Order: sequence, then structure tokens, then C-alpha cells
Amino acid sequence: MWVRSEYAGELAVLSTWLCSLLPWAVTYGETEVLAQETSVWIFWFLPRRFLFLPSIEFESGSGVPNWLWEFLTSDIGLYGGETYAVLFWAAGMVLFLAALIFSLLYYFVEDRIEALQFDPVRVLGTLLVASGLLLSVTFLGLWQNHPGITLPVGVLFQLVFGVLLLKTERVERT
Repeated sequence: MWVRSEYAGELAVLSTWLCSLLPWAVTYGETEVLAQETSVWIFWFLPRRFLFLPSIEFESGSGVPNWLWEFLTSDIGLYGGETYAVLFWAAGMVLFLAALIFSLLYYFVEDRIEALQFDPVRVLGTLLVASGLLLSVTFLGLWQNHPGITLPVGVLFQLVFGVLLLKTERVERT
């Protein structure tokens, strides 16, 4: 692989952290809200959706779900009452949080993690791919049923970095 084996751990940790900063999807569309035509930007982060409607303000507590757990309990659903996508979103978030916690452990106690029976780089790669696949199911639902254009920004990064980490061969330098 193109990364030196002694830097595979650093690549695994940094790629996980980078994926945590990116939204897993971004949606752009045009809609009419409160009798006013406006553009809509939605940034889908793991625990929260950020809805940006230029020139329109909602009162706090307006009933528009933004946090993942609000989607899980809301009658509105993610799009048109579809609840399966929210469950895949929640499962993807749980797996990604496991990857993030493991990457923090790997960063702070690298020697102890490296001494374990399994390869921590492959563990992070597996968690990133699994999380990316679960979020892909939610993305496909958004792409088909949500107005506007949705791009899977973070999902692509998770899948690419996950595959790179799984394909990295760690060899001892002599």
C-alpha cells in the first residue's frame, strides 16, 4: 500500500477524526416556506442535522427535528414518515462513535493497543466501512425521497478511508 506500515496507525486515527468533522451528507434544494421562496441547505452530521434557510427564522421549539433522537421519536420522520432510514442513521452513528472512541484510545495508549491480538488499523477500517455502509442506506433514502440534491460527502470519505485502512499491509522494517 502507499502508506508506510509504521504510519498506518497515525493514518487510521487521523482519518477517523477527519470523518468525524465532516457531515455525512449535504442537501441543497429550493422550497417555499411561510409563503416565501428560499434555498435550503441541510448539513447532516452524525448526531445532528443543521437546517439553513437564508432569510427565514424559526422560533425555538418550532417542532422541526434536528437531533437524531428527535427524528427517532418524531411523527414527521426523516422524509415522509420513513423511519427505517433513521434507524440506519442511528446504527451508523453508534458504529462511528465506537470508531471514534477506539481511535482516541489508540492515540493515547498506542503501545497497549498495538500489543493486543488484533490489528487496530483493521479494526478502525472495519468500523469506518460498516458505519459508511449504514449511512449509505440513509443517503439512498434521502436521495430518492428528499427534495433537492443530496451528496454523501462524509459517507464517501468513510468508505474510502475504511477500504484504505483494510488494504494497508503492516510489515516490520528490517
